[in-house]
Amino acid sequence: ESPAPARTQYPEVQATSRPPPRRFHIYAAMSNRKQGLAIALAGVICVSPDAMFLRWLHALGASGPDVAVAKYVGIIGFMLLLGSYRGLDGARASPEHFFASALCQLGYQLSFTFCLLLTDAAKALLLISLAPLWAALLGKLVLHEPLPRRTV
Repeated sequence: ESPAPARTQYPEVQATSRPPPRRFHIYAAMSNRKQGLAIALAGVICVSPDAMFLRWLHALGASGPDVAVAKYVGIIGFMLLLGSYRGLDGARASPEHFFASALCQLGYQLSFTFCLLLTDAAKALLLISLAPLWAALLGKLVLHEPLPRRTV
């Protein structure tokens, strides 16, 4: 008779005879601050040419919906690759939260795309950079959260 598998802190997760596969993490050797700076830099590099490419497609005669579809086909492909690598355990555990956050993200991304098409990039990026302020004001008005003076 073989011994029973070892119990873990979580009863639904049981130890197996094989260790889980090791995954390479690009940020494993970086401190949290360096990780944050690297992610912010990557975001800036990715967002900076966004307005140029959107306006270029628009100047070539593409309509607003055509530009949005062209942009998000690539994003959807990237997210599917990332999801297949990272796993979908979180989405399976709470699908209603997953779809609610996906709808919020879709609304944000579509608004950003059309904002860049309908106004100049400086105004669009200014409005987007003020997102923490909008969140604080909505928290105060909708959720009746206290608004610390340092926030304003």
